[in-house]
Amino acid sequence: VRERAPEIAQALLRVKRPHHPDHPVRPGLADRPSAMQAIRVQRIIVRRDRVVCYVALDPAAPRTTTPEIAEHLIEHVPTLPQHDCINDVGPTFGDVIAHTSLPHVLEHLVIDLQTRHTARSDDPRMRARTFRGTTEWINIGEGRAKIELDYADDLVVLKALADSVDILND
Repeated sequence: VRERAPEIAQALLRVKRPHHPDHPVRPGLADRPSAMQAIRVQRIIVRRDRVVCYVALDPAAPRTTTPEIAEHLIEHVPTLPQHDCINDVGPTFGDVIAHTSLPHVLEHLVIDLQTRHTARSDDPRMRARTFRGTTEWINIGEGRAKIELDYADDLVVLKALADSVDILND
């Protein structure tokens, strides 16, 4: 199965997944047409130590969150603000959640879903596992960004990525 991770990643991006009971209700983005996909994954590279994900925002999608989007996200994923986050404002993601890029939100959603998954593990090392990610704009005008995420299980990070994209698009 591990050898097929890139193939599985591409299949996950093509298939609409039903809501999973362990994942939060999908908040979506305010004031956008329902047919628009605010964020799309263009390419995934599964490396031994991390997943590199190239994303693109719809031209009509906001590039950054607003206080309203942040409030909606926190309502449905209350652990997001507590994430450690290296940023220019403070030590947590909560310090920037109301004015950060949508790809950065995607990074933290994936980390949150991976953390929820490992918290249910029988292995105490997995339960104690922390996850890291980085997000950078490739071209902000075109809405293209690169997200890098470490992982404990490649299939879990790919599922978390697909579900996180759904959260932002629903």
